[in-house]
Amino acid sequence: MHNNLFVIGFNYHICSAEVRSKLSISKVDQPILLNLLLKENIFGTIISTCNRTELYGYGNSEKAKIIFVNFVSKLKKNDNFLFVKKSENAILHIFNVASGLDSQVIGDLEILGQFKNAFYSAKIQNTLNGYLERLANTAIQSAKEIRSETNLSNGTVSMSYFIVKYIKQNYCNDSLNVLIIGTGNFGKKIAYNIHDYLPNVSLTLCNRTKVKADELANKINCEVVSIENLDEAIHKSDVIVSSINYSSGYLIDQNNAGQILKKFIDMSIPMSVNPEIKRLGHIIIGIDEVSNEINQNIKIRLGNLPLANQIVEKYIQDFLSWSAFFGKSDSIKYWKNIIVEISEKCPHINNMSEDQKKKFISKYMIDFVTFIKNNNYLPKETHEIIKHFILNNDNMSFGHKKLVNELFVENHINSCHVK
Repeated sequence: MHNNLFVIGFNYHICSAEVRSKLSISKVDQPILLNLLLKENIFGTIISTCNRTELYGYGNSEKAKIIFVNFVSKLKKNDNFLFVKKSENAILHIFNVASGLDSQVIGDLEILGQFKNAFYSAKIQNTLNGYLERLANTAIQSAKEIRSETNLSNGTVSMSYFIVKYIKQNYCNDSLNVLIIGTGNFGKKIAYNIHDYLPNVSLTLCNRTKVKADELANKINCEVVSIENLDEAIHKSDVIVSSINYSSGYLIDQNNAGQILKKFIDMSIPMSVNPEIKRLGHIIIGIDEVSNEINQNIKIRLGNLPLANQIVEKYIQDFLSWSAFFGKSDSIKYWKNIIVEISEKCPHINNMSEDQKKKFISKYMIDFVTFIKNNNYLPKETHEIIKHFILNNDNMSFGHKKLVNELFVENHINSCHVK
């Protein structure tokens, strides 16, 4: 079963924030891609963060790759940015992402919520199957244990807090003007941190939906500017922090950046600040720079990686054991049908009470399930699994074995498509 799992996408390991920005898939487009895949009987979800855009899928990975590349058409010329992982490599990758082991900021506290949201959204859209859902739940359990049993995420310097720390360290001016563009979850965290740690800063919020910015401004007592007046707000600000989800080109470029040198902190994917404005003397700090700086400050937590990796490995083995058993579920259903037929055709069992018949069926079902659980190298075909069970079951009477063989041969001839 796990051989059908795959991961396709691109992340910070293989391309810069600028490239990730160009290739990212918006929230509006994600359901469209997932439904295209579903038409090919490929189930999946998409996790899209500032670090990665990745498809976690179940089905034909080659078809999925073609659909993915065609959808993100720019990849045709940049397919070296694309990676594909399958089977156990895909499982390890997914577990590492959920736990923050594969984040730019190791032990990232935000990724687990993003991971949950991606799978929840896919479930609502009916693009998940039970197998992927079980995979996600096991990965989430692993991530939670890592957080409770290790110090990997303890004392994490979040990106939102780091930005405030950076401003505090580089500016001593009480009259500093800071503009935050985008008041989603990340923008909110930055705004709250500035309010709490830099009370003398003059803070202004800007959001495409002004009502959302107004709600936040009322809580932290700051100014709000509409997106139509963004250029004027940029001109009045010293530091501009952008975390807006803006996919229509660059929101800030040579036309509105102004001539007075400013510091732009661009935490958006796609990027909202055109890198070309560096030529005007403006300073741009991006996600990659922030992540690298944070990781320099948390190297001490790397000592927790061995234990975290052990926890991941334990949960992966649990999932693989379940996967092996889940893959034999058709055999269990088929075996039950045979046992029920035996109970109807065997004169001795027919003379039993209903409770005794149930105990008979239950005993042979338990024996069969136990046999499957204890044998990791059974063949894939249902009839071969049952043959192995009959040959190795000393508790089954000769008469019952004979009946099973007769029924099995008869059923197998009539329905040889059963695997």
